[in-house]
Amino acid sequence: MNHLGRTLKERFEEKVRPELATGCLLWTAVDNGENGYGQIWVNGRMRYAHRTAWSMTHGEIPPGMKVLHSCDTPACVNVAHLFLGTQADNLADMRRKGRARNQWPRREG
Repeated sequence: MNHLGRTLKERFEEKVRPELATGCLLWTAVDNGENGYGQIWVNGRMRYAHRTAWSMTHGEIPPGMKVLHSCDTPACVNVAHLFLGTQADNLADMRRKGRARNQWPRREG
């Protein structure tokens, strides 16, 4: 038990809203203010909500690994839409989906 006698799972679940059209579970509480990634206090530290969802379901995230979104929705905490990968995997996924910064169609020359 922690904050006001509620478990992390209870606190987490009250901040999630299902999006029926996409299957996403959207974080409705605090986000990081930059790009929509949800945040929650865990053991006195602010943590990303999608990483917390992964950890609550699968256990600790291995060092150097990121929790990536297959749905490309930063507020989504549905573990079925999350997968582990390296930063290189994350960048390759962004390029493949056309979301990389400064990405444009390159001319062959």
